Amino acid sequence: MLFRSLYLVAWGDDRNGGEYDIYGARVNLSGAVLDPGGFPISSAKNLQFRQRIAWNNQDFFVVWRDCRGDPNNVMCDIFGARVTPKGIVRDPNGIPISFGAASERQPVIATDGSGYLVAWEDARNGLMDVYAARINSNGQVLDPDGIAVCQANGEQ
Repeated sequence: MLFRSLYLVAWGDDRNGGEYDIYGARVNLSGAVLDPGGFPISSAKNLQFRQRIAWNNQDFFVVWRDCRGDPNNVMCDIFGARVTPKGIVRDPNGIPISFGAASERQPVIATDGSGYLVAWEDARNGLMDVYAARINSNGQVLDPDGIAVCQANGEQ
Protein backbone atom coordinates (compact mmCIF):
# COMPACT_ATOMS: atom_id res chain seq x y z
CA MET A 1 0.00 0.00 0.00
CA LEU A 2 1.34 3.41 -0.94
CA PHE A 3 1.00 6.22 1.52
CA ARG A 4 0.52 9.74 0.26
CA SER A 5 3.01 11.99 2.01
CA LEU A 6 2.14 15.16 0.12
CA TYR A 7 -0.55 17.12 -1.67
CA LEU A 8 -0.70 18.65 -5.11
CA VAL A 9 -2.20 22.09 -5.64
CA ALA A 10 -2.99 23.29 -9.18
CA TRP A 11 -4.07 26.70 -10.47
CA GLY A 12 -4.53 28.80 -13.61
CA ASP A 13 -1.62 31.21 -14.04
CA ASP A 14 -1.12 34.02 -16.58
CA ARG A 15 2.57 34.65 -15.88
CA ASN A 16 3.43 33.97 -19.54
CA GLY A 17 1.52 36.84 -21.11
CA GLY A 18 -2.18 36.86 -20.36
CA GLU A 19 -3.21 33.33 -21.40
CA TYR A 20 -3.83 31.08 -18.43
CA ASP A 21 -1.71 27.94 -18.15
CA ILE A 22 -2.03 25.23 -15.51
CA TYR A 23 0.67 25.22 -12.82
CA GLY A 24 1.14 22.96 -9.85
CA ALA A 25 3.06 22.80 -6.59
CA ARG A 26 3.57 20.02 -4.10
CA VAL A 27 2.92 20.65 -0.42
CA ASN A 28 4.12 18.23 2.26
CA LEU A 29 2.03 17.13 5.24
CA SER A 30 3.67 19.80 7.41
CA GLY A 31 2.47 22.51 5.04
CA ALA A 32 5.83 23.30 3.42
CA VAL A 33 5.64 24.21 -0.27
CA LEU A 34 8.12 22.00 -2.11
CA ASP A 35 7.88 23.84 -5.44
CA PRO A 36 7.91 27.60 -4.70
CA GLY A 37 6.49 29.35 -7.75
CA GLY A 38 5.13 26.07 -9.08
CA PHE A 39 5.86 24.06 -12.20
CA PRO A 40 3.94 23.99 -15.51
CA ILE A 41 1.45 21.16 -15.98
CA SER A 42 0.03 22.56 -19.24
CA SER A 43 1.29 25.54 -21.19
CA ALA A 44 -0.48 24.94 -24.51
CA LYS A 45 -1.58 27.99 -26.51
CA ASN A 46 -4.77 29.84 -25.50
CA LEU A 47 -6.52 29.28 -22.17
CA GLN A 48 -6.33 26.32 -19.80
CA PHE A 49 -8.42 26.60 -16.62
CA ARG A 50 -11.00 24.94 -14.31
CA GLN A 51 -8.49 22.36 -13.08
CA ARG A 52 -9.36 19.51 -10.73
CA ILE A 53 -7.13 16.84 -9.13
CA ALA A 54 -7.40 13.23 -7.95
CA TRP A 55 -4.82 10.81 -6.46
CA ASN A 56 -4.86 7.06 -7.23
CA ASN A 57 -2.11 5.88 -4.84
CA GLN A 58 0.48 6.19 -7.61
CA ASP A 59 0.05 9.52 -9.43
CA PHE A 60 -2.01 12.65 -9.27
CA PHE A 61 -4.27 13.23 -12.26
CA VAL A 62 -5.06 16.84 -13.14
CA VAL A 63 -7.93 17.61 -15.53
CA TRP A 64 -8.83 21.00 -16.97
CA ARG A 65 -10.78 22.88 -19.61
CA ASP A 66 -8.42 23.48 -22.52
CA CYS A 67 -8.94 25.98 -25.35
CA ARG A 68 -5.77 25.23 -27.34
CA GLY A 69 -7.89 24.59 -30.46
CA ASP A 70 -9.84 27.87 -30.36
CA PRO A 71 -8.11 31.27 -30.28
CA ASN A 72 -11.44 32.78 -29.14
CA ASN A 73 -11.39 30.53 -26.03
CA VAL A 74 -15.01 29.44 -26.54
CA MET A 75 -14.94 25.96 -28.09
CA CYS A 76 -12.85 24.26 -25.44
CA ASP A 77 -12.06 20.63 -24.70
CA ILE A 78 -11.20 18.50 -21.67
CA PHE A 79 -7.56 17.49 -21.18
CA GLY A 80 -5.64 15.88 -18.35
CA ALA A 81 -2.14 14.92 -17.25
CA ARG A 82 -0.58 12.59 -14.73
CA VAL A 83 1.85 14.11 -12.22
CA THR A 84 4.16 11.97 -10.10
CA PRO A 85 4.75 12.55 -6.38
CA LYS A 86 8.18 13.91 -7.43
CA GLY A 87 6.48 16.65 -9.46
CA ILE A 88 7.20 15.15 -12.88
CA VAL A 89 4.46 15.74 -15.45
CA ARG A 90 4.14 12.40 -17.24
CA ASP A 91 2.00 13.86 -20.03
CA PRO A 92 3.54 17.26 -20.87
CA ASN A 93 1.31 17.72 -23.97
CA GLY A 94 -1.77 16.66 -22.05
CA ILE A 95 -4.11 13.75 -22.66
CA PRO A 96 -7.16 14.68 -24.75
CA ILE A 97 -10.14 13.29 -22.85
CA SER A 98 -13.00 14.93 -24.73
CA PHE A 99 -12.60 17.02 -27.84
CA GLY A 100 -15.10 17.65 -30.57
CA ALA A 101 -16.98 20.22 -32.57
CA ALA A 102 -18.97 21.38 -29.53
CA SER A 103 -17.68 22.89 -26.31
CA GLU A 104 -16.95 20.88 -23.19
CA ARG A 105 -16.66 22.49 -19.77
CA GLN A 106 -16.67 22.06 -15.97
CA PRO A 107 -14.57 18.88 -15.61
CA VAL A 108 -14.60 16.92 -12.36
CA ILE A 109 -12.59 13.83 -11.46
CA ALA A 110 -12.84 10.86 -9.10
CA THR A 111 -10.75 7.75 -8.56
CA ASP A 112 -11.28 4.21 -7.32
CA GLY A 113 -7.67 4.07 -6.14
CA SER A 114 -6.44 2.77 -9.49
CA GLY A 115 -8.14 4.38 -12.49
CA TYR A 116 -10.05 7.62 -12.84
CA LEU A 117 -13.48 8.82 -13.92
CA VAL A 118 -13.71 12.27 -15.47
CA ALA A 119 -17.11 13.89 -16.03
CA TRP A 120 -17.95 17.16 -17.79
CA GLU A 121 -20.70 19.23 -19.39
CA ASP A 122 -20.85 18.62 -23.13
CA ALA A 123 -22.76 20.56 -25.82
CA ARG A 124 -22.49 17.94 -28.59
CA ASN A 125 -26.31 17.57 -28.73
CA GLY A 126 -27.04 21.31 -28.72
CA LEU A 127 -27.66 21.68 -24.98
CA MET A 128 -25.32 20.85 -22.12
CA ASP A 129 -25.49 17.17 -21.19
CA VAL A 130 -23.28 15.25 -18.78
CA TYR A 131 -20.66 12.89 -20.19
CA ALA A 132 -17.87 10.91 -18.56
CA ALA A 133 -14.85 8.82 -19.51
CA ARG A 134 -12.80 6.24 -17.68
CA ILE A 135 -9.02 6.62 -17.71
CA ASN A 136 -6.68 3.87 -16.60
CA SER A 137 -3.56 4.40 -14.50
CA ASN A 138 -1.42 4.52 -17.67
CA GLY A 139 -3.36 7.56 -18.91
CA GLN A 140 -5.32 5.68 -21.57
CA VAL A 141 -8.82 7.05 -22.17
CA LEU A 142 -11.05 3.96 -22.17
CA ASP A 143 -14.15 5.78 -23.47
CA PRO A 144 -12.90 8.07 -26.27
CA ASP A 145 -16.45 9.04 -27.30
CA GLY A 146 -17.51 9.55 -23.69
CA ILE A 147 -20.31 7.87 -21.76
CA ALA A 148 -23.65 9.70 -21.82
CA VAL A 149 -24.46 10.06 -18.12
CA CYS A 150 -27.46 12.37 -18.45
CA GLN A 151 -29.21 13.63 -21.58
CA ALA A 152 -32.49 14.70 -19.99
CA ASN A 153 -34.59 17.51 -21.48
CA GLY A 154 -33.05 20.91 -20.90
CA GLU A 155 -29.51 21.58 -19.73
CA GLN A 156 -27.64 19.72 -17.06
